[in-house]
Amino acid sequence: MQLARVLEAIAAKPARSVVGLISGTSADSIDAALVRITGQGPEARVEVQATHAHPYPPGLQERLHALTESGSVRDVCELNVTVGELFAAAALAVSRGVVVDLSDRTARRYIIFRRQPDIREQRSRSASPQ
Repeated sequence: MQLARVLEAIAAKPARSVVGLISGTSADSIDAALVRITGQGPEARVEVQATHAHPYPPGLQERLHALTESGSVRDVCELNVTVGELFAAAALAVSRGVVVDLSDRTARRYIIFRRQPDIREQRSRSASPQ
């Protein structure tokens, strides 16, 4: 199934639960929210069911920030796995104790990715005179 079709099928449902995850450029934790979306389009309503701040373990923030300056492919791969596991833990933590219908597996294998601006781009913009 193509991703566009999967997203259309999800959007057409009368209600759906979604976990949103983000870790900002401070790289100190993962913020998670479990929301229930009902309806579609301008009439859609979002109800926050749970939120969770999942802190990074000691030393990870420094490793992530150091990687923006230099690092090997191995470093990137290791941190990719570490952060991915922490994102999974945050998704589980925000869902704990909330009843969610997991019978629909339509989008389980898809991860929607929105690229954040490169941290080096942000630093160079903030360092340049305005």
